[in-house]
Amino acid sequence: MSESTQPQAQLRARSLRFEIDGATILGPIDFELDQGEFLGVIGPNGAGKSTLLRLMAGLRRPTSGEIALQGRPLHTLAIDERASALAYVPQRAELGFPLTVLDVVLLGRLRGGGLFYDRAEHAQRGMNALSRVDLASFARREADTLSGGEFQRLQIARALMQECPIVLLDEPTSALDLHHQSQIGTILVDEHRRGRTLVAVLHDLNLAARLCSRLMLLENGRLAQIGTPKEVLTSATLDRVYGPNLARIEHPESEVPILLPRL
Repeated sequence: MSESTQPQAQLRARSLRFEIDGATILGPIDFELDQGEFLGVIGPNGAGKSTLLRLMAGLRRPTSGEIALQGRPLHTLAIDERASALAYVPQRAELGFPLTVLDVVLLGRLRGGGLFYDRAEHAQRGMNALSRVDLASFARREADTLSGGEFQRLQIARALMQECPIVLLDEPTSALDLHHQSQIGTILVDEHRRGRTLVAVLHDLNLAARLCSRLMLLENGRLAQIGTPKEVLTSATLDRVYGPNLARIEHPESEVPILLPRL
């Protein structure tokens, strides 16, 4: 197949770099993300994972290089175009004004700045999204009364309501108990199987290995490696990036690596 007829990457970064006060925080980074992938972004604290996700969401402009969505530079897209293509779930969010849990989910239908929506048409969809994350019984509560983990699940429900082809999630399970980690993991895998493209920053390497089709490993703001979990999570790479305190074993029924702390 010639280069001109090859399918275009859904999201592509070229020579991507982000600096603050002249100091390089991230880059240069090059990668391509195809439709329907589930990419996990991993790496030690301060590696640039959240910064990369904000650049991918269009919330920050790169210092140099670019991110393109379907071949179009992200910064050239109108707000409503970005909102229709990309849903972003941050680690933390402040509402700034009182809203019920259901209202927050329905914000996912605004699609980039519209102030009005048909509440009757979307309320049932909102309740369905809340049911998926075990929050339907909280629909009438004010969102700012939720715990950190409950609010995190609410943000995921809002992103699902947005029905975008790409969902970007920054530590989507960090504040969750084991039951809800498993529940959210199952939801994300289901969305991936339905063809939605997912990018998730994950500190839990075992969760990343189980959920993601590819992993992007960042180290000191640079792309250290990208590939399948088995290709990326090798003993040599783990020792170099995380230090000699992780033991790697093979899952007895699959090729997914399991990582255990050396105590």
